[in-house]
Amino acid sequence: MVEINQNAEPTNQHAIELFQRFIGKKLPKDYAKFLLDYNGGSPVPDAFEFEDGSGGSSVRYFHGLRKNADDDDLLRNIDVYKDRMPTDFLPIASDFGGNKIVMAVSGQYYGRVFFWDHENEVDEGSVAGMQNMSLIAKNFSSFLSGLHV
Repeated sequence: MVEINQNAEPTNQHAIELFQRFIGKKLPKDYAKFLLDYNGGSPVPDAFEFEDGSGGSSVRYFHGLRKNADDDDLLRNIDVYKDRMPTDFLPIASDFGGNKIVMAVSGQYYGRVFFWDHENEVDEGSVAGMQNMSLIAKNFSSFLSGLHV
């Protein structure tokens, strides 16, 4: 069982609906429920593996809907990474090395959770693709339940 150590004020359904309108995309239901329940935070346990077995990492913290521009704010992360990853993806968490855990919020991978490796991202000015992304889970619930020590 995963525990989430919260470090932010709770959010509400209205804030989630405003966020979805702002990004122009509908969040998967399991992720929207996570935001309502926790609004980010640090999971225990925190480790995960890539679906193909080629590696893994751990979650430092999940981003949430904050009233400030901290590193764990969803809107801030969208702004920082908007030209660095495909537009279908939302950065939902960070690992301890500056990489992102991202979720597809539109397109063919809708709902799937990926690891985005900043060491292999495209050069500035190039169009971001999937070359530096590894599938972690088919949905957010599976991702959470797969976290381990």
